[in-house]
Amino acid sequence: MERDEETEWILAAQNGDIGAFGKLAAKYQNMIFTLAKRILNNKHDAEDLSQEVLIKLFKSLPQYKAQAAFGAWVYRITYNESLNKIRKKKRNKETYDVTENEKENWTETKNVLDTIEAKDRKAIITDALDQLAESDRFLIMAYYFEELPIKEISDMTSLSESNIKIKLHRSRKSLFNILNTPILKEHRV
Repeated sequence: MERDEETEWILAAQNGDIGAFGKLAAKYQNMIFTLAKRILNNKHDAEDLSQEVLIKLFKSLPQYKAQAAFGAWVYRITYNESLNKIRKKKRNKETYDVTENEKENWTETKNVLDTIEAKDRKAIITDALDQLAESDRFLIMAYYFEELPIKEISDMTSLSESNIKIKLHRSRKSLFNILNTPILKEHRV
């Protein structure tokens, strides 16, 4: 029933019904903000981007063809706009690559995390994630924290499933290296 209602809102909004678009915006605004904040790592930038994404959604709505779920389409636009904002802000920022095997080194990273006292674990993980490139942080957050399937992440990012696996591996490796830096090791002592 909820999906049928959403479909009605989409069709009405595509025909210019502002109220129907308002209902869609209300339904997805928290997801847009949360994703933007995770990628941009800045509340104010995420708020600004959320407004920009809603405007883009409104303008792009006539092109939505329902080949993917509407939520996935919104997620993808938010993801792409977040990366565009980062590119504009940091033209020269270096990004990390990522590799193929999905489990390799994650066990090592988990073992490092097991040695950290529980009260400090969240702060240390957050600090380490903040040091990753935005696209790598997004992949780690989407796959491990939001438990999204690789197929869905692939749909959102326009990357192949094998490329997602490669990037996840490399992101985990980078995260492991960050967690093993002397500064973060000091937090554990």
